[in-house]
Amino acid sequence: MLDRLDQFEVPYRIIRAPGDERTWQVFFKDPNQVDVELDFDASEIPPDDWKLRSRK
Repeated sequence: MLDRLDQFEVPYRIIRAPGDERTWQVFFKDPNQVDVELDFDASEIPPDDWKLRSRK
């Protein structure tokens, strides 16, 4: 997913959600500037460089 956003130069940010569940979240805007949030299970392994990959 992140590679695809990078391919199209879509700015995004990645966070580890606070709280007990600790899901991974990716935020970006769609072409109409509507906020999109994708949640991934806490067991998903993020890329090693996830802190560096967030693009604004």
